[in-house]
Amino acid sequence: MTQLVIFDGDGVLYDTEPVVGRVQADVITALGFPITLADTQSHTGKTGAEFYAAMAERFGMTIPDDINQRFVTRYAEVLADGLAPIRGVRDLIDRLNVPFCLATNSTRGRLDVTLAATGLADIFKDRAFCLDDVARGKPAPDMFLLAAKTMRAAPGDCLCIDDNIPGIQAARAAGMRAIGFTGNSHTAPGQAERLIAAGAESVCADMSTFETLLAQRGWLRP
Repeated sequence: MTQLVIFDGDGVLYDTEPVVGRVQADVITALGFPITLADTQSHTGKTGAEFYAAMAERFGMTIPDDINQRFVTRYAEVLADGLAPIRGVRDLIDRLNVPFCLATNSTRGRLDVTLAATGLADIFKDRAFCLDDVARGKPAPDMFLLAAKTMRAAPGDCLCIDDNIPGIQAARAAGMRAIGFTGNSHTAPGQAERLIAAGAESVCADMSTFETLLAQRGWLRP
């Protein structure tokens, strides 16, 4: 039996959701349709394609074919000075005595920029799954099932940690256990309750709480 911890990226390993939102706003504004960070917040956890489709409907605009590259270019500029991972992430990963991986609704281009900026690229080399790897992103279970298959773990032996409802729904749809996470800057009031309602068995407000949970399962080195 192979046990597996599956981390979400944005909002769990690194606090990038506000950065993503600002860059999405920049990209749409540059097309002549001014929006703000607040306009992007209701789309947190959804794929970029879903966000752009919503903007196309809202403004009656045509989304350029190279929109993802425009986003990645601007995103790389914003993260050029680097970004620290969520507090406690490195220590927790160093103590894990079970396999782990990353499953995120990011595109590969955005994911590569983020992992490089946060210094996590080497840690997640060959164990990072993203939107480009599957037909459907979260809340569909495809990405989690691919991660489990690749890491040679049965879905029932996987524990996922995610900060948003689509991620929790995807984990549960894949037959995996799910933990909610609220230790980031964009968590809104009531999010812990919403994550529980979506299927999370518990919610961690920081990485130290998740560390304690993993230690209780015997999944951490002393």
